[in-house]
Amino acid sequence: MSAGTAGQGLPPVRGRGQIFSRSTGHHIERGQAYREARTRDGALPAVIQVQDVPPTGPVVVIDARTGRPRRPVAPWHLHPYARTRAGTRLRSGWVFMSPGEHLAEYLDRALPGTGAAGHGRVGVREYTVSPAAGVGGTVLLWNSGDVTAAIAALAVIDWHCDDITEAGGRPELRVRHRGADLCPAAGRGDGTRLLCARPRGHRGDHEDPSFGTLWPEGPVPRWPAAAGGGPRT
Repeated sequence: MSAGTAGQGLPPVRGRGQIFSRSTGHHIERGQAYREARTRDGALPAVIQVQDVPPTGPVVVIDARTGRPRRPVAPWHLHPYARTRAGTRLRSGWVFMSPGEHLAEYLDRALPGTGAAGHGRVGVREYTVSPAAGVGGTVLLWNSGDVTAAIAALAVIDWHCDDITEAGGRPELRVRHRGADLCPAAGRGDGTRLLCARPRGHRGDHEDPSFGTLWPEGPVPRWPAAAGGGPRT
């Protein structure tokens, strides 16, 4: 469930929204991001994001930093891990990035420079984003002044955001790939962030006990920084 599960096989979904890569345990789905496996001295690895997964033919992708269309990619060039089973590092193709890792890297580059922050920190402070396609999660920013810019930047790569900052709290966004129809309601429970999984405009009270079970498999867990999520310093 955390952003720290990069490379983990994702659960299948019905329809044309997913296919298998060469690894039968890895599902290619809309919204996933992949980093270029090839490394070049002094060059930032390219990152792509899946926009469509036709039943046959290559996968439709965009540049995950600019939102611009890129040449379609063959599904067997999209890998769940950076190393082969033999332990050899991949030198070609693309390697899966967890949603939280992708959004944190993207926002760190898209938001204003350090001169815009009184304490010198900008971008993402903490994130908890599910690896399951379409579920989304939350992103905590360093600066409240970055909220509007973050929402606009994520819209470029088809991530919808709602500002769920609590009164007097740290700036926090609810994020979901193509999630404009998702109810923005969020709350706290037992130290975890609870998210409503129902559509916008639904009927029902968020105070009922079922609110805490609407995130798949229970409330959102908090993961340690070593796992890839949690605090970022």
